[in-house]
Amino acid sequence: MPLTEKEKAIYNSYLIAGRTIKNKPFKLRQDFSSLDDQSYTTLKKLSIFFEKNNNIRHIDFFTAPYDYYGAENYFNLHYYLTTRALKCYTLYQKKKETQDPDGESTISRCKECCSFIYKYCKENNLTLQEYKSIINGTTPVIIQHLREHKINFYVLHGLQCDATIRQIESELLDFFVSNFQNLLNETRVNFQRSSRLKNVIREAFSIIEKQLLKIKITSLK
Repeated sequence: MPLTEKEKAIYNSYLIAGRTIKNKPFKLRQDFSSLDDQSYTTLKKLSIFFEKNNNIRHIDFFTAPYDYYGAENYFNLHYYLTTRALKCYTLYQKKKETQDPDGESTISRCKECCSFIYKYCKENNLTLQEYKSIINGTTPVIIQHLREHKINFYVLHGLQCDATIRQIESELLDFFVSNFQNLLNETRVNFQRSSRLKNVIREAFSIIEKQLLKIKITSLK
């Protein structure tokens, strides 16, 4: 059975991560006819893994071990099937949550989160106020999206949704995001002290809310 386009994309994400972290150029692989059997099997297994964990960004997953152990290391494709790889990814995500709020990577990531929220609200005909409080099953959507890394804690603070969070038992919050309260408190301090990020997020939400209200009004006519 040949590799699917999705499996080829997974391999190229692995290639990009390993080369970029070392500041080396890369060229996407187009021909997979000479791929060894172990790499072929590993890609099939990774495809199943990512399908079951569709919140995991491929680039982040492949970058995580280099961030933890150092860019001078090398991790073959099979390594990413191990529990060590998953642990590195978890630690990498926690580190990203609390990194410098005014750093370019943080601001860029928060802009991505704001774009996701706009698209989600537009598709579901929600305003920002409704998005902050809407429940999916028994869990607020904002907490589900946080767990899935579609939004982060800094964006959560920009939404000003403490009232929604206080309604959830602390044990449940820790189930969704390990060490939730500590992360919430640490990022809140970082957010308030930021000179750029809080303004970027607040301005983004001001624009988003106006656009969503226009859409809402139009849909009611």
